[in-house]
Amino acid sequence: MDWWKSAFNAWYPVVYAKRDDASASIEVDCALPLLGLKSHQRILDLACGGGRHARALSRFGCAVVGCDQSRDLLQSAIAKAGGPLYVAADQRALPFADASFDAVTCFFTSFGYGPDDAHDRRILDETARVVRRSGGFLLDLPNKGRVIEGLVAESEERRDGIVIRSRRKWTGSRVEKDVVVSSSAGEPLAAWRESVHLYEEKEVIDMLDRAGFEIVDSRNSLGTSDDRLVLTSRRR
Repeated sequence: MDWWKSAFNAWYPVVYAKRDDASASIEVDCALPLLGLKSHQRILDLACGGGRHARALSRFGCAVVGCDQSRDLLQSAIAKAGGPLYVAADQRALPFADASFDAVTCFFTSFGYGPDDAHDRRILDETARVVRRSGGFLLDLPNKGRVIEGLVAESEERRDGIVIRSRRKWTGSRVEKDVVVSSSAGEPLAAWRESVHLYEEKEVIDMLDRAGFEIVDSRNSLGTSDDRLVLTSRRR
């Protein structure tokens, strides 16, 4: 079930090229006032991937640490200009002291990957441990209802000499996606499966509450799409 260990490879940013620095800057601009962040505060960008949100937070003046398990994506982040520090780590066992950060962000569907709720609860417990009391936590998730309503079973995209084929299905609690990348001549280049547990809003709020967070804002957008579930909370 640890599908993310193979999915977030060097091909991932190629397939999801629209998730770029420009969209990340818009999302961070929306997130900053929700968290009440000030420049020079210490921020953890959880599951930072290629660092696009971490770079945007750093440009604001925050002291940013980006954390991810994917070595490929972290190498991509380190290679790009910007001020964040990047750390390879499991979200369930963060290598930081208690109350190390003023706020934590987790952008764009980086939650719900594990095989059960216990996996995800451990992530929230660790997040609560490393953020200071009254520190903020922004969790950006897919809107379950909108995803199910708009699910496209199969799609194909051709660009830059490659073909990207995707198959999607809803399994009752998870949305699963099989991605196959090949050359325009048909040569296989990469393949992986993505599997994300989609939670109802109340389920996530209950999990946050058990971890020690209280909700301060809920909305369906960070400025780039209106099919999200964006929850901002503070540690009690």
